Amino acid sequence: LRVQSIRNEFAVKSYETHARIAISIGDLSEYNQCQTQLWELYHENEEFKTHFHEFMCYRVLYYSATNNTQGLVKLLETLQHEDRKSGPVKYALKVHFAITSRDYYTYFKLLKSAPFSSSFILLKLQDFVRFQALKLIAKGYRPSNVPVQFCAKQLNMEENEFLEWARACGAVIEDGKLVTKMIKSLKKPKKAEPKDADDKRKGVTHGFFD
Repeated sequence: LRVQSIRNEFAVKSYETHARIAISIGDLSEYNQCQTQLWELYHENEEFKTHFHEFMCYRVLYYSATNNTQGLVKLLETLQHEDRKSGPVKYALKVHFAITSRDYYTYFKLLKSAPFSSSFILLKLQDFVRFQALKLIAKGYRPSNVPVQFCAKQLNMEENEFLEWARACGAVIEDGKLVTKMIKSLKKPKKAEPKDADDKRKGVTHGFFD
């Protein structure tokens, strides 16, 4: 479309559809390419902005996923007041604040009410949020050990799922409790790696938090 210089409603719908698909499969790099084209098209013609707030929601979440605070600030400066106050954008900003403030309770609550396709982006960040939450729980309750059942509930997981995940992070579980004095043994979940050269070129794992 870009090569053919197609700049009409069909182009907008095509980029929007492609962006949603990219989000649904976790390919934030491909989504970002569509996002860049949509931003230009939206500002060429007001009539193209039917789904503008939906895609601004994705853009805010994308900046959160890629830890790009500068990009987020620049975006908010360019948005009109009514756009910043729209439901989807306000939702995305709440998610961003929950992540940056390590408010995992609010994050998982927001996940349940994610609009449009934004839940796919939040799920991509879930391991990062859970890891930070696990460290906060361990530090907050130390030296007492914490029941696994409580930890699982706080991290929005089933008990067996939590046990497998926590052990993969290096957590020590004894007598059905998280051993908080072993907090230093925790290690981040393994970063996803591209499956092949094509995935690496496309940057499909782009957006993993450090």
